[in-house]
Amino acid sequence: MSDASNDIRQAQTNLFLRLETFELQLSALYKQYAVLFPDIHDLWHEMAEEEEEHAKWVHIMIGLLEDGHHFYNLDVIKVDMLAKKIGLIEEKRVEAQQGHVTQKDAILTALSLEASVIESEVYQNIKSDAPTLPYITEKLVRETRKHNDQINQALRHLKQK
Repeated sequence: MSDASNDIRQAQTNLFLRLETFELQLSALYKQYAVLFPDIHDLWHEMAEEEEEHAKWVHIMIGLLEDGHHFYNLDVIKVDMLAKKIGLIEEKRVEAQQGHVTQKDAILTALSLEASVIESEVYQNIKSDAPTLPYITEKLVRETRKHNDQINQALRHLKQK
């Protein structure tokens, strides 16, 4: 394999690692929210577990890449946007650990993060010759939309109180 091919594969691996980090950090944030807001603990806990699953699915993409599959269209995923989102999640985790977050703020933060993944079409844009990739990306898209819907429902419920 040429140096250019190795560089491309390394850049793609780094992108997937960043996506995996995003999903794991989101899970950790949701776990923190589950502790802070016991009245909707189950929602936060379920979403945290699903974010860990998302990270596993992203890690499978790294394995597909290592197995020699080609990925396309990854340049539409903005690495700097991912880095900013990871930084924001870390800030929100610190706020949550210090107890400086309201339930409404937690819901709005989660809604913003999930919506950013949907709007940027991160997972819809990933293409590959790996036959299993469409299953993986469709699952990630479907569950992210489900999270968005669940968070919107929690926000509506909170407004009714």
